[in-house]
Amino acid sequence: MDIALLATINSNQKVSDAANLDVFKMAMNNCKQTGENTAEMIEAMDPNLGKNIDVRV
Repeated sequence: MDIALLATINSNQKVSDAANLDVFKMAMNNCKQTGENTAEMIEAMDPNLGKNIDVRV
C-alpha cells in the first residue's frame, strides 16, 4: 500500500472519531439537562394535588 494513502485513511479516521465523540458528548449533556429539568418539575409539584376527587351523581 501507498504511505500517502495510509496517512490519509488514518487522518480521516481520527476526524471521524473526534466527530463521533463530540456527538456523544452532546447527547450526554442533553440527557443530563433533561434529567435535571425533570427533577426540578417533580420537586415543584404540589403534593396535595390529586388526593381528593369531587364526584356528583
